[in-house]
Amino acid sequence: MVNPSGSAVVAAEKNRKGTGRTQKVTLTAAPAMLDLGGGVMAKSWAFSGQVPGKEIRLSVGGTLVAELSNRLPNKTTTSIHWHGIAMRNDMDGVPPVTQQAVRAGANFTYRFVTDAPGTYFFHPTSASSSIEACPRR
Repeated sequence: MVNPSGSAVVAAEKNRKGTGRTQKVTLTAAPAMLDLGGGVMAKSWAFSGQVPGKEIRLSVGGTLVAELSNRLPNKTTTSIHWHGIAMRNDMDGVPPVTQQAVRAGANFTYRFVTDAPGTYFFHPTSASSSIEACPRR
């Protein structure tokens, strides 16, 4: 098993070419109301009140520091999974495989260098995703 702080990971991270530029973002997972049009509103969960979530842009070699703030109700856990980006396994957001789920009321900071150009996406994991239609008020 590869340990996130093991020698193989440390060596791979040293080879990752970073520019030293850092972009910090906060992604707050919380309940939100979505306007589906035609007078239909839906209860949902969103990152920082937006669906889809806000675009994050970085240059090759930049470091992303993304703080996930879990403000979901009750005991709802979540995390963020980043698709297609080569990174440390412990930043990949797949509970319980690569990290523990982030409990309601807690935060977790993802930090990784983006060393390949491309278009990538991220999404929450662990939290169930359901939408319930409700009348406009």
